[in-house]
Amino acid sequence: MKKLVLCLLAIAACNVPSVHAQVQAPALVISLASPNELLDDFRFLARSAGAEQVVGLVQLMSQQYLQVMDATQPIGVVLDLSSGEPLGIGFLPINDYQRFTEIIGRTPETKPQPQGNGIDKITLAQPAFLKPQGKFVFVAPKIEMLQNLPVDPTVWLQGLHRDYVLAVRCNVQNIPRELRQVAVTSMRESFERQMTQQGNQPGRDVGEKLGRHSISQLEDFIENSQSLTVGWGVDQQAGTTFADLALTAMPGTKLSQKMGLLSQATTAFSGLEFANSAARLMFAGVLSPEDIRHSTDVLDTLESSALRDLRKEDRPQLAELERLVASLFKILKDTVATGRMDGGGVLLLQDTDPKLRLAVGAAVADGREVDAAFQQLVKLAKQAPNFPEVDMDSGAYKNVRFHSLTFPSKDNEGRRVFGDTIKMAVGMGQQHVYFAIGGDPVDTLKQVIDKRARPAAANPMELTLALTPIIRFAKAVDDAPAADAILEALAKAAGRDHFTISSQVIQNGMRYRINIEDGIIRAVATASGL
Repeated sequence: MKKLVLCLLAIAACNVPSVHAQVQAPALVISLASPNELLDDFRFLARSAGAEQVVGLVQLMSQQYLQVMDATQPIGVVLDLSSGEPLGIGFLPINDYQRFTEIIGRTPETKPQPQGNGIDKITLAQPAFLKPQGKFVFVAPKIEMLQNLPVDPTVWLQGLHRDYVLAVRCNVQNIPRELRQVAVTSMRESFERQMTQQGNQPGRDVGEKLGRHSISQLEDFIENSQSLTVGWGVDQQAGTTFADLALTAMPGTKLSQKMGLLSQATTAFSGLEFANSAARLMFAGVLSPEDIRHSTDVLDTLESSALRDLRKEDRPQLAELERLVASLFKILKDTVATGRMDGGGVLLLQDTDPKLRLAVGAAVADGREVDAAFQQLVKLAKQAPNFPEVDMDSGAYKNVRFHSLTFPSKDNEGRRVFGDTIKMAVGMGQQHVYFAIGGDPVDTLKQVIDKRARPAAANPMELTLALTPIIRFAKAVDDAPAADAILEALAKAAGRDHFTISSQVIQNGMRYRINIEDGIIRAVATASGL
């Protein structure tokens, strides 16, 4: 309990005014779930890790503290900057204040000293003031901060205690504008110094353009964002633990509209489900007119830089290389101009040959132009020594034209993964392009094409990893020492071995989530010897 109060004080303590300070508009909120929820989630995690015996020990150690707490209420700290100086207050759900002060103040130095108006002063690592009110005890480094307190301080938490075990939220608009401007000015000055130091180094124009755009986006975020939230939680019903990063913008701002565009994202690659798939990626997006202009501008700069570098040396095929570069950048700029992104991929791993297969696909403005550029590239590259064998027009399927490349594995690692020969294939459709490597790549691409569907609503990004096929592959390729124990633990998880990173559109913003199934918790515990 002492450590918990000290933690609250460390966050809340700061140089505060000596007049009646009150929290009006919290700039920073820290939320911790109720003791009951904390113990329940800890029990789930311990059970998932196969360490149920730890639960009893933790319950025994925490019993004396739980007896003085309302275990159904959350714990929190808020920081207010509206007065120009930081004001911090913490609160604990205490239902036996006398016993609480006895626990934290068992020495003469830490014994509570009455200050009047129901406020006590205690000295732990630093002086602190406590005030019991309703179901809570408020903690502050200055006595003036404990006046006009709310009856229910959980309103400060903005619902974070219901969504997360632990969460931190920055309410950006509650940071004084002057402080936000200081941050923007500091970023700009740092960037200008960096550009000055670079001088006329190669690639400076590209770096400067990207840097200025990034600074502009950060400035837009600082000026127009509403909140930034980082939270960790447990979903026992789903059998997962997760971590979130959520960004929201002020309603009606350009930032809000730009993030809202992603709710219109669609993909044709949502059905890329394969048996033994170790990884699956899907991405989709909608670009704003501003994003299209910026991306096109950056591609123009990159193209100019690439052509400039080509012309620095005397090349026998300079004109052909220039045409190839121009073709590739035209493809990229035309695809950006469509205002949409759509793609996906799948990685297949197993402990029998072929051990690895990878396939990806993406939408483009004109697949025929990609096909022409690829043929132009092969024509130029064929003159290089040891260029792989290329089978142009190695087949066609559902209006997709295939080209295949074959070359020998040059080392033992390559042979263990791909066999003696590495095979690759590219596929060109009217508005889609594909690439595959390993096994029979043309057959893999045909399966990908079969699984492609009509565009449907989708999250902007989702990457899912399955641990079981990854560990089996690692054991087959390099006989990892802990593989058998991990696979045994994963077998008990009944397929619950997925690690997922995703983004999702929320009201006026975006949420990025890392989600871990309980089978991975068991596998990590096994690998670490728990």
